[in-house]
Amino acid sequence: MVGVPEAFARSTVEREGRAGADWVTELPGILDGLLGRWGCVPDGEVMHGGVGVIVPVRRADGGAGVVKVSFPHPANAHEPDTLIHGDLHAGNILRADREPWLAVDPKGLAGDPAYDGGALFKSRALALLRADDLGGAVHRMLDVFAEAAELDRERVRRWAQVHAVQAAFRGRRRGFRVARGGARLRGVIEFADRLAELLVEPARA
Repeated sequence: MVGVPEAFARSTVEREGRAGADWVTELPGILDGLLGRWGCVPDGEVMHGGVGVIVPVRRADGGAGVVKVSFPHPANAHEPDTLIHGDLHAGNILRADREPWLAVDPKGLAGDPAYDGGALFKSRALALLRADDLGGAVHRMLDVFAEAAELDRERVRRWAQVHAVQAAFRGRRRGFRVARGGARLRGVIEFADRLAELLVEPARA
């Protein structure tokens, strides 16, 4: 039977309460059932993120794969449908054999592909904080993402601004994972405000 990492079990129960505890208890059986259904065997240490576990497996044909199971909640209900990633950052982009790079752990959104440009900005916030020229760094990031993803730069910019405004709003309501209160929270909110202002600007010549 596949074991559940202790840190993942603890954080799930702390976050979800009784429902989380019940799910963690059922999780080994869920994983074993899926492995049996798909003819896979575990092939490495069980890993985890914030809401799900990932089991490296070997398929019946000898190929490598992974089985992922997440705690059920509205944000991941449509993961199998994924047209937009929704949580694109470096930790969710992996080297692969099928393609040079693959994105994992999607949020299962449907809509404008340029939306993911804003999600990428959030994940790069700490790097932007260290930039000597914030405006220049922001626009370079827009240029690089839009070109690599073959998307319209202005659509990427507008979605990035939406993400920045949402971050500033949510930070005022409940803080951030890296800053829950005090001067640090005020600094992060001020940065989100500044980023939203910079993203108002159209493409520079």
